[in-house]
Amino acid sequence: MAIIPTRWTDTNTKKYIEATKVSPRDMVLSYAVRDNYGRCLDKNGHWQLEPSPSNRTEEFLSNCRFDTLAQATEALDRVQEIEKQ
Repeated sequence: MAIIPTRWTDTNTKKYIEATKVSPRDMVLSYAVRDNYGRCLDKNGHWQLEPSPSNRTEEFLSNCRFDTLAQATEALDRVQEIEKQ
């Protein structure tokens, strides 16, 4: 049995990183940075309202999904530093 963690929460801000796609064949994950307001962080550091799954375009997914947990963590850290100012 393989157990894969799928969500990491910043306990101060309640923003979180979530594994959004698991390919059963090769166990590849992609990651979304989300807040509790229905928004998703894009790769340019801007919050976007996240459409329902059936309304998410390839462009949205390309802009708002990170390939690694490290990339998602760095993006969340950057935006939180900006928001502190």
